[in-house]
Amino acid sequence: MDGVAPVKIFVMGVDEWRDEQEWPLPDTRWTDFHLTSARPANHPAPSRTPCVRSMTARHG
Repeated sequence: MDGVAPVKIFVMGVDEWRDEQEWPLPDTRWTDFHLTSARPANHPAPSRTPCVRSMTARHG
């Protein structure tokens, strides 16, 4: 489709839609997220100490 940007994004904070030509955006700043049920997503990286969890299934 000529004349139509291949990427359309919504920019929060300025509340506007923006047309872009590529994805990811050239000025993207990559952020690692460490997802776990024990902490929120924006928590610092977990320690390198292994975490051991176990579960026992009961039948019946």
